[in-house]
Amino acid sequence: MFDVNGIVYASFMVLLRSMFWQYDNDEKKVIDFANREVKNCMLSFGETLHSGGNIKNITKSVKKIRKDYDYVRQYFNNNMFIDSGGFQIQMELIEPEHIPCLIEGYCDFIHNIPHNNTYYFIEDVIPTQNGKVNRQQAFDNTILGMKEMSKLSEEKRKNIYFVYHFQSPTIFDLWQDVMKAVPPEEYLGGHRWAVGGIVSNSGTSTDTSFISYMIPMQDILQREMTYLKQGKPMYFHILGVTGFLDIFFFTLFEALLKKYEMNVSITFDSTSSIMSVCLGNGFTFWENDPVPGFYTADLRPKQAHKGVKHFHHLNEYMTNEKIIQSKIKEMQTKFGMTGIDTHVGENGRMVTATQYVFMLYQMLSFRNMHKWCQEESKKLMEIFYTDKREFGIELVNTASHLRAGKMTKDSKNKCSAIFNTIEAFDKILSHNGNGNYKSLDAIRNQINTLLQSFESKEVLTDNTW
Repeated sequence: MFDVNGIVYASFMVLLRSMFWQYDNDEKKVIDFANREVKNCMLSFGETLHSGGNIKNITKSVKKIRKDYDYVRQYFNNNMFIDSGGFQIQMELIEPEHIPCLIEGYCDFIHNIPHNNTYYFIEDVIPTQNGKVNRQQAFDNTILGMKEMSKLSEEKRKNIYFVYHFQSPTIFDLWQDVMKAVPPEEYLGGHRWAVGGIVSNSGTSTDTSFISYMIPMQDILQREMTYLKQGKPMYFHILGVTGFLDIFFFTLFEALLKKYEMNVSITFDSTSSIMSVCLGNGFTFWENDPVPGFYTADLRPKQAHKGVKHFHHLNEYMTNEKIIQSKIKEMQTKFGMTGIDTHVGENGRMVTATQYVFMLYQMLSFRNMHKWCQEESKKLMEIFYTDKREFGIELVNTASHLRAGKMTKDSKNKCSAIFNTIEAFDKILSHNGNGNYKSLDAIRNQINTLLQSFESKEVLTDNTW
């Protein structure tokens, strides 16, 4: 079985297009760069459902994912994840009566994949806010999907992630009922878990006392403890969370588990390398001075001659334009890319090629950030077991490097949530779970309390360890 860890790049077709642009359609160079620099990518099975979830579009979606998959596999041999399209169901882009057709097409697609390093998420049917898919339909169709997937070969089943939803106490209860009816360890057997729900509601940005998407892990670890004590691998995926401090938390939590000799690999999917450039008009880069950390340069032509934000006290006034040209040259020199002479067109706007260069640069930057966080997390966990207060101080210091030395009140509150989450799980693991795991009722109450805090936008006024 192939190991998976770290960033799973979503919308990979866009990044692949960027590679072809920068290598003047030289397939050999694209293949070499993609497989050397990218470990995991993701394609979306439900992409075409945005135009409507009728039978015609479901059939179109099945054909498109097969075509896209075959296309990407011409150039990419590493791990590939397939998003099942459950989010499109939640967003009411598919008619409930057509969900069985979607499940059938998805399972048929999985059955015909020849590669054993392709991974899948269950076809998770979530009740919608307006009731287009109700609780009973969600329950019946999710179970239908699990039963259909259980008919796949063992090799395929073991590569399927069970998505643990919990964005409300009611949905948490629904998912407990699903797991009683079709236990993931029995129907899939791959010891692969993913979390969603609260993530897609953008609630994680307001975490202040506990990292919200880790709430189900209290149940997951309890279910998997006997298996993990045998030294066997478990895989955990966080759907759609890639804030800088979240990336830091992923590596810190993984380091905690490894302290207890638990072989847990964490992955998380991201479109940030694309969105930060195309929508945010910026990119991150690492510099040692004046404060070691990740800074953000502004790609907007009007900001070209302004200084990089928070980038002070240098002997040379470092503008956005200087950083942009420096990184373009770096991509040309290091990777043999075409690059561009200027990122400003005759109309005064950013040229398209700029996006193609910096989506790839941002992709590499995020990967390097993850590696840096992994190394720092190992050091921090050593401090955690000798001096909790010092750990808290160093936690904030390390986090500040990810934010160019600029820590806001919300960022410090996030550090509080990270500290509390690490400490809570350490107490569970240090006692082998005896009397420390929360019951399902307690987890449900924890979710309810957390959701209420999201709604009121409460934040901590103090950060004490």
